[in-house]
Amino acid sequence: MDLGLKDRVVFVTGGSKGIGKAIAKAFKEEDARVAIAARNRVSLEKAREELGSVSIYEGDFTQKEDRERVFRQLIEDFGTIDVLVNNVGGSNGGTVAETSLDLFEQVMEHNYFSTVHFSRLAFEVMREKKSGCILNISSIYGRESGGRVSYNMPRRR
Repeated sequence: MDLGLKDRVVFVTGGSKGIGKAIAKAFKEEDARVAIAARNRVSLEKAREELGSVSIYEGDFTQKEDRERVFRQLIEDFGTIDVLVNNVGGSNGGTVAETSLDLFEQVMEHNYFSTVHFSRLAFEVMREKKSGCILNISSIYGRESGGRVSYNMPRRR
């Protein structure tokens, strides 16, 4: 299928495994120029071996500085961004009583603020060129209860 994505620059956060890696693979099959990001270098390297020629970026996306550094490097490497896929996410803790406030804050930074921040960064580039697409991947737990309480809360987008 030709979706007109040849040579488009696609950036997938949380792209080293699972849904993110499958999304990256689908864009590669459309001949897009794909970059993936995650916090674990080993997982990124393994994904690159499986996917072929993808650019990899390592960062802790609970940290604003890492998000800015990775995005800046992406733009330096590619010169632009056409598609942003906000896929990064995860959970920690347990029940409300068992989960510290610090863990809730960390999940908000990781799952919610990273999505908002990367979207704002990409939007500036896309607005300038009057073209682009931002895709936000969420969980079924945004609609129905399940998983850890810290995971459910920021997934409602």
